Amino acid sequence: MILRVTIGWDHAGMDLANGLIQGFPGAFWNYDDQSLIKDPINYPDTVPFVVQHVYQGWVGVLICGTGIGMSMAANRYPGIGAALCTDPHMAEMARAHNNANILVLPGRLMSQSVATACLSAFLNTPFQQGRHANRIAQFDPILAHHALYHFPPAE
Repeated sequence: MILRVTIGWDHAGMDLANGLIQGFPGAFWNYDDQSLIKDPINYPDTVPFVVQHVYQGWVGVLICGTGIGMSMAANRYPGIGAALCTDPHMAEMARAHNNANILVLPGRLMSQSVATACLSAFLNTPFQQGRHANRIAQFDPILAHHALYHFPPAE
């Protein structure tokens, strides 16, 4: 299975993002080339690029200094569940219990090894359904069962 991962970052998340891209060579990565040359990068400018690809079935990753701005911006889009995670257990629970479709990481507060472990947990954890699906349904009755809340099937 080839994982399709779309990633966006601001200037505070660039190093962590590049480390993730290099650390998961089996994934097919998608990022906005403008992010490589633009400094500083305003975090709201990169969110639409990632959201657009999540809408097409990609797994999303966003990285800014604290992760707070990216989380707030991404969660304003319908069908997006962006989870700010600072350790692998949080990333696992974001998928297993909350069915997040975007992992948000704090570029200035996390080591490369922890970021890699978070992404690995996020990518390898399925949504558990059951009682968790009922809770997700309470978020928004119209969007709760939308296909955007689910990773795409393997190709």
